[in-house]
Amino acid sequence: MVNYVALMVVNLALSFMLFAAFLYFGLREVDHSRWAPAFLATGIVQLLTGLHMVFTFPLPGVYNQAFGEPAVVWGALQIGLWYATAHNTGLMPLAIVGFLAAIHPIVVGAQVLNLGLTQRPTEGAIAFILSGLAGLTVLPLYFLRERAWARALAALAAFGAGMAWLITAYMTVWDHLAG
Repeated sequence: MVNYVALMVVNLALSFMLFAAFLYFGLREVDHSRWAPAFLATGIVQLLTGLHMVFTFPLPGVYNQAFGEPAVVWGALQIGLWYATAHNTGLMPLAIVGFLAAIHPIVVGAQVLNLGLTQRPTEGAIAFILSGLAGLTVLPLYFLRERAWARALAALAAFGAGMAWLITAYMTVWDHLAG
């Protein structure tokens, strides 16, 4: 069995940490281009692994859907962030898409917990749900980006999701190497 979930989850954690830093430090910058290479790097890994998972189903059962589909959406959003920051085209369209897409990981997280999926369903559910909650902050933040408290709140949500994925990632690496 091909299993690269650990790679996906480590990259997901890194991308959420990057996103948190951008929301807090970079959002008010006039030129966002210095953030672009990091968004592209994390976006490519997430999109390619997610697409492979969605089209080839390398994992047993519903795990391909639970991990692959959100990875495709998040990877595409990261690549969108790359383009928008590299070309300073504006972030409003991505904020709308990110806000609307945020419901998906919340639903996945609820089902991970409900169905007892993964070896650690509580940790996985928390990571998915925090990811969705972070996504729900982006559209309001677009309008409140000049407010330090709003940037801090959105960055904290993204950082929390990143930390949850980081914990999940290293537990996954530990378990996969042992098994």
